[in-house]
Amino acid sequence: MVTDAGNIQPLILLVEDEINLARPLHFNLEQEGYRVRATPSGKEALQWLLIERFDLIILDIMIEEIDGFEVARQVRRRDQKLPILILTARTDEADRIHGLELGADDYLIKPFTFVNCCCASDACCNGAAGMRSARNPNG
Repeated sequence: MVTDAGNIQPLILLVEDEINLARPLHFNLEQEGYRVRATPSGKEALQWLLIERFDLIILDIMIEEIDGFEVARQVRRRDQKLPILILTARTDEADRIHGLELGADDYLIKPFTFVNCCCASDACCNGAAGMRSARNPNG
C-alpha cells in the first residue's frame, strides 16, 4: 500500500494464534493504513522474517510451534532494531520483565483496547522510522 504522498506504509508481522483476536486486529491495523502479514505460528513467523522486511512484529507469547519468547530471542540475534510489541495474556511481572529483557519494545496485556494497541504500534513504527532515517538520510 502506498499513501498519497508516495510513502510505503509500514509492514507488520502479526503473530497471534487466537483467531477471534487475530482477525479483527488484522482488519483494524489495515484500516489504520498498515500492511499486515499474519500467522499463528512462531516457526512460520521466523520464516516470514527471512522473506520480507518488516517494520514491526506484534507477537503473542503462547503461540504454536515456537513460543513468542524464543521468536523474540531469535529476532534479536538477527536484528537489534526491528521493533517488537508483545501482546499476551501472561500477566506475571516476571514474564513482562523477561519479554522486555529479550528486546521487546512494549508489552501489552490482554485484554487491551485497539486504541492502546494502535498507539503502541505507531510509537514502535515511528521510533523505527526515526532510527532508519538517522542511519540513512535518504529514507
